[in-house]
Amino acid sequence: MSQGTSSRQRHRNIVSIIGLCLESRHPYVISEYVDGQCVKDFIKRGGGLLNWPLRVKLLTQIADGMAFLHSTKPPILHRDLRCANLFITERDIVKVADFGLIHLTQPLRSACREEDCCCQGKYSACPPSISWTAPEVFAHPNSNESDGFITKAADVYSFGIVMWEIVMCEDPFDEIGSTKEVIEHVLSGGRPEIAGNAVILPQYKTLMQSCWDRDPENRPTFKQICVRMKELLFQARSFQKSIYNRRLKLQKDLSVKISRDSTSEPLNNTSSELP
Repeated sequence: MSQGTSSRQRHRNIVSIIGLCLESRHPYVISEYVDGQCVKDFIKRGGGLLNWPLRVKLLTQIADGMAFLHSTKPPILHRDLRCANLFITERDIVKVADFGLIHLTQPLRSACREEDCCCQGKYSACPPSISWTAPEVFAHPNSNESDGFITKAADVYSFGIVMWEIVMCEDPFDEIGSTKEVIEHVLSGGRPEIAGNAVILPQYKTLMQSCWDRDPENRPTFKQICVRMKELLFQARSFQKSIYNRRLKLQKDLSVKISRDSTSEPLNNTSSELP
């Protein structure tokens, strides 16, 4: 994040930066206060109660915010897009936060030579939460944006993981033990697993997988994602209605079965108990 960033980001779906200090040993940013909660907490509390139109509405606002950041001159890359860095206000407005902070931390992390330090100096181009990081960033773990390896497409990859996160309501790659194993898994083409019993809108799944495509050139832009999201909202409403009707039918069939079973049971022979 450059010192001019705060003057370039004013958008409904962006947390406004009020000021920043780069002169201290520990750089810090002052941002607007968001009266609400992070999306990570929101989806974990909601769990299976999140319906498809709501999921798409959340992601539409995220995509709108990211499209704005990428449209600035020069573009602002987030580089750490995940549900923990997204906030939802009391009025249900989603705001993208913590964008570009890696610009402040990367020089400090690069200077660290401790092997077991939390700075992860040898992965200075990657955020500490590496499970949302694109494979091309892993392939060049100490590069800068000026090197040409870290582009807008890296944020699109992270958005694809966020789409998965909003469906599964958990962190990606939790089953993998170490940072090194996650990096190797992603570089070899691995992506977060979709549970076999997960009910996913087909068009949503297609978009998610295109966002985390191995080749950055094959990923859509956020401008394209915004268009797709608006189309998805109509499909999500229809899909949610079909899920509701299917559940209603299952409940009705179960009630009929229970009723039949109860009426078909033979009466107990109690004649021996009579005097």
